[in-house]
Amino acid sequence: MIAAYFQSLGFFDREEITQIVQLFEYRTLNKNDFFVKENQPCNEVAFIASGIFRSYYSTSSAEDVTYCFRFPKGLRIQQSGINGCKKSNTSDKNMDKTHLISR
Repeated sequence: MIAAYFQSLGFFDREEITQIVQLFEYRTLNKNDFFVKENQPCNEVAFIASGIFRSYYSTSSAEDVTYCFRFPKGLRIQQSGINGCKKSNTSDKNMDKTHLISR
């Protein structure tokens, strides 16, 4: 599944995709688990194999604002973590049992 995703991008040859896939591992999150939690460090990349995440942030009045949902077959990158920020400014909460392929 993840190999097909990287192949569809058209940037990598077969050997590169094989090397990339070996870096990832399978894991499961249960309902209400977080992939990313606001104000916590995140340096992970994940491919959502199954399940749905709700991405949201908290306002200064402690209201949660949903700005998108993450669905299967999508790559999930916490941008603040990839950019070297120490803490995430958003949360991704699992809405159902989810299977991830992550690094």
